[in-house]
Amino acid sequence: LCAKTLLTWLSSPAELLITDPTGNKTGFEPVTKLIVRNIPNSGYFMDAIDNEETGEPDQHPTKQLGIPNPASGIYKLDVIGIATGTYVLGVDAIMETGAVKEVIFKGVTDSGTINSFELNYSGSPEQPVMAARAATFDSTRKDIELSLTFGLITNQGIASSLTQKLNNAEESKNKGNIKPAQNILEALINEIEAQTGKHISNDAVEFLKQDAQYLKEHL
Repeated sequence: LCAKTLLTWLSSPAELLITDPTGNKTGFEPVTKLIVRNIPNSGYFMDAIDNEETGEPDQHPTKQLGIPNPASGIYKLDVIGIATGTYVLGVDAIMETGAVKEVIFKGVTDSGTINSFELNYSGSPEQPVMAARAATFDSTRKDIELSLTFGLITNQGIASSLTQKLNNAEESKNKGNIKPAQNILEALINEIEAQTGKHISNDAVEFLKQDAQYLKEHL
């Protein structure tokens, strides 16, 4: 059985925008700040729960973006920050049986910051969708900076060390020295792992390693 619906959801002060393999988009367009629904039969909506005691509206409602009967191929998914905070992103493939195959990402965002993800949708029962954080050197620097701001990295020296390794890897890459750049990124991953539960929270370890691994594989 093939997956029936590709659903993404976001708990965060951010919005979602997905681009399908043909270039059609659904979600929040950051330039116009309007909601677009150009992917056939797709939908984008918010699930807000008002404060029961004060009646105040939910400031950061969960966003959901659904595509029924999605076409196979590569999708680009953007998490577009509208305020400073952390996020939880879910990528679900809902099968015809009702079973759900889910991938979860966590991260940090800020107003105007865009975190991108690649979704490779095949519809196969075993692994209908493969998802990866599509990092850049700039986005990874921002993740380190915001992690320090939110206390997910608790030591300025560690943050500086991670950033310096990242800068060194980018410099090597720009000079065409791909293997040395990969080695530096591997050293960056090792440092992140060594600080797990010490000066870097488990959540930050996860997404910073994803950043570095993607860079290493896409130099």
